Amino acid sequence: MNLKTTETLVSAVSEGLPMAIDLLAQLVAEPSVSGGAEQDSTASERTARMVEQAFRDVGISKIRLQETPDGSYTVIGCNAAAPDAPTVLLYSHYDIQPVGDRAVWQSEPYVLTELGARLYGRGAADCKGGIVTHVAALSALGPTDRLRIVVVCEGSEERGGTGLIQYMRKNPEEFRSIDVALIADAGNLSAERPALTISLRGLLATTIEISSGEAPLHSGLYGGAAPDALAALIAVLASMRDASGDTTIHGLPNDGRWKYAPYPAENFIEDARLLPGIQPVGTSDPASQIWAKPALTIMGIDVPSLDSAAPVIQSKARAIVNLRIPPGTDALYASQALEEHIHNHTPWGLEARVTHFSCSRGISVDTESRTFRAFAKALENSYANEVDFIGAGGSIPFCQALLEASPDSVMLLYGPADPLSHIHAANESVGVRALESTISAEVQLLKTLILETAPLGA
Repeated sequence: MNLKTTETLVSAVSEGLPMAIDLLAQLVAEPSVSGGAEQDSTASERTARMVEQAFRDVGISKIRLQETPDGSYTVIGCNAAAPDAPTVLLYSHYDIQPVGDRAVWQSEPYVLTELGARLYGRGAADCKGGIVTHVAALSALGPTDRLRIVVVCEGSEERGGTGLIQYMRKNPEEFRSIDVALIADAGNLSAERPALTISLRGLLATTIEISSGEAPLHSGLYGGAAPDALAALIAVLASMRDASGDTTIHGLPNDGRWKYAPYPAENFIEDARLLPGIQPVGTSDPASQIWAKPALTIMGIDVPSLDSAAPVIQSKARAIVNLRIPPGTDALYASQALEEHIHNHTPWGLEARVTHFSCSRGISVDTESRTFRAFAKALENSYANEVDFIGAGGSIPFCQALLEASPDSVMLLYGPADPLSHIHAANESVGVRALESTISAEVQLLKTLILETAPLGA
């Protein structure tokens, strides 16, 4: 192929933007929710086939829908490439979170709506915008056999990605020898400045169950002497944070500090939409709190509702907690520390049953590789602004599974989202300029990888 100049590639991205937005509109129209009461398996499969065709149209000729153990479909494919071509993996996911209360949306969540300079709709940023980024970049680049391009677009990331992860661990040969992985499932600190995510916290999800008797008891007859399982659970949960708000699980380090792009408290307050007068919690700056330190969240508690409240002492109580683990902390060690903490803080001689049902380690990205620096430069050129190096408080399960299969991969985490995107919330959106700039940066990197003669990542 005759490789296009950078100027030609950037122009191709601009000219192709209306088609990219049209594809995004088609994807947003599908309610591809994974898990929960709003799950729509038919819409999810329809979306997967739409994604499959979109990539086939831009040269990913060997592509298929792969059913995974959790019943979801992952779109997996590659192009026809020269035997010695470096391998670049493009990752995204097409499943979405439920829309929640439609009354708080300013537009129909499944109709892509342009308001100002942003495109609104569920999945516009997370992560159907990532799919469009990859498709549009390949469209601008044109057919090539000088890169082996592998596409992975999963359908259950929002519920932990267990289907794809199980498939990868059973078929690791499909995911080996990946030179560069472009993970378009992250975002920026602002709408104007690009960012590269260089750190992902790991995840530990745990069920805690405390029992005190065979059945609930009348509070008038037994209250004051009979142990209350719900009160015991509340005491355990309260022990996991100190008065400042820091997560304090005995044995788990919580002194991490973020040394890259700052996250000013005033920006965090605005992005998190805290109420007037509410300040970030913890003893460190927001960047350290969310990217470099552990954080425990109570995901849910089984308790009687107010409508069914009665004067009884609860004999059983259960909660699910989510522990985010910074890179450098072993996930197994963290799970053991959490379990020991729970047992040590369960009062009145009661016993807690602890079950870990999800566990992944944190990930750090090599910021010194030539490929990383090339992409940072491409983002800087596309956005006409400096690049922030940031962390992510969340985790992307695929990343850990990929590094198990291909530990030497250069991993790049980015995306067109920003705090105004309101990911997982009402009025999700993506900026038009950010979408175009991210596509432009990706296609510039693909060109660089084609021209690169030295080993990738060197």
